[in-house]
Amino acid sequence: MLRRLIVMRHAEAGTARDDHQRPLTLRGQQQAREVAAALLRRGWQPQRVVSSDALRTRQTWEAMAQGFTADIAAQFQHELYLAGRSELFPYCDGLSPQLGCLLVLGHNPGWQQMASELSGVQLGLSPAAAALLELEAASWSEALALDGCWHLNGQLRAHRRGA
Repeated sequence: MLRRLIVMRHAEAGTARDDHQRPLTLRGQQQAREVAAALLRRGWQPQRVVSSDALRTRQTWEAMAQGFTADIAAQFQHELYLAGRSELFPYCDGLSPQLGCLLVLGHNPGWQQMASELSGVQLGLSPAAAALLELEAASWSEALALDGCWHLNGQLRAHRRGA
């Protein structure tokens, strides 16, 4: 089955005493909506979201979810805060084999490294950037274990300030 993986970094965040509680800026909220619209234009509506539980990732998803046409289940995990691919594995083991498109929402450097390892292409993920990856695989666990085999279908970036 064709697996589509959207590896996305949270949108622009402000400051807070506790890094885990950094909120999105108004620009970050707009970025998240822009990326959701761009995903829809490409036909990449996620069927499920697995995300860090940081405030900025939650708010990124909340802003994005408003633009999608279906109710999409989202799972927020503290273990994915500032994590990488190895921490993501346990949350993909139980995914339905029928799930075609998964959005993983998190932080750098882990998410940028994961997208680069999976695609075999050195990628950068600025705030609100997403790597769109595709692979034929029987399961999500099998797919996420394959370095350099994923096809990079494209990258999305929100418009820069003043652009």
